[in-house]
Amino acid sequence: FSLGGRVAAVTGGASGLGAAIGAGLAQAGATIAVLDVDAAKAAAVAEAIGGASFALTCDVTDSASVTSAADAIVGRTG
Repeated sequence: FSLGGRVAAVTGGASGLGAAIGAGLAQAGATIAVLDVDAAKAAAVAEAIGGASFALTCDVTDSASVTSAADAIVGRTG
């Protein structure tokens, strides 16, 4: 299947299952927004995934952080 032209926001994306899910979705063609509270690790995963993937700091327990991340994703990807 192809996810070309799609954007996936992956929470907990800096490690473990989140990083693996992001890599898998990227292999299917999606642009990945790697969301995590650890900005440095999220950036490293986004760089490793490559393509148009990018990292954002996001704490899913904080609604303002989630709203900010969603706004940043839309602003960056349309």
